[in-house]
Amino acid sequence: EGGRSAYVLHIGDIAYAIGYASVWEQFHLQIEPVATAVPWMVAVGNHERDWPGTQSKGYNDSGGECGVPFMRRFSMPYHGED
Repeated sequence: EGGRSAYVLHIGDIAYAIGYASVWEQFHLQIEPVATAVPWMVAVGNHERDWPGTQSKGYNDSGGECGVPFMRRFSMPYHGED
């Protein structure tokens, strides 16, 4: 209605922070106007998760984050949770 989105689905490669908290902060400042107006749903990508020895693809795309900042910053509903 009126050209407004009902929600945002951001599928992977969220902020490309590769271990820098300041990049996460800048990203959140950039999305804040939209994310406070409509639901913002995310899915983890290789740049949030992949790191050797973490049962991922084995690349070092996350800069060592291993999904931790992603999971702390985005609280998503998961199957089976209320």
